[in-house]
Amino acid sequence: MKWLIILLLVPIGCTTTSEIDKVKIGMTASEVVELVGEPTEKEELIKLAGDGTTEMWHYGAEAIQVVNGTVTKDAALVNEEEAEALLLLTK
Repeated sequence: MKWLIILLLVPIGCTTTSEIDKVKIGMTASEVVELVGEPTEKEELIKLAGDGTTEMWHYGAEAIQVVNGTVTKDAALVNEEEAEALLLLTK
C-alpha cells in the first residue's frame, strides 16, 4: 500500500497581517495577546509627560502602541505614521 504524505507549512507563533488588523484601539493588552499572541518585540518608548508605560508592540513588520495596558494606536495608524516619518527623512 502506498502512502501519500502531505506536508503543510504552517507558521507557528507568527501573526499574519489579517490577524493584526483585528486589533482595535481600546483593546486591553490581554485581549491583544489572546487574539494574536505575544509580540515578537516590545519596545518601551520615552515618557514625555505623565506616569504610565508606553510601549510599541511589534509583530513582524506590523506594530501597535500600548499605553498603560490599552491599545492607543492600531497597526494601520502606526504604519501610516512610520511611512510619513520615512518620507520626511528622505526629503
